[in-house]
Amino acid sequence: MSLLGQLSADDNSHHFDNPALEYWADALTSKPLRIHNLAIGRVVRDLRLASGYSQEAFGFEAGLDRSYISLLERGRRSPTLDTIVCLCAVFDLT
Repeated sequence: MSLLGQLSADDNSHHFDNPALEYWADALTSKPLRIHNLAIGRVVRDLRLASGYSQEAFGFEAGLDRSYISLLERGRRSPTLDTIVCLCAVFDLT
């Protein structure tokens, strides 16, 4: 059974021996988090790391605070379209 199949949105009493599974279980059952936020966060983090930016330097280039970049990468924030445009500008994406 998949991790999603093992989790219920109403049941936060899960426990996994693997810390990574525990993290994703928390992330997937937390109402403020949505799977698309996690996906966007992972892409932003991968692009940032591939470009050699620290969170602070990347935030400066994008005109965003380092703490917001951290929250975004962890799927704790939903970026607005304006924020996505700022992020894409740093990576020269259109």
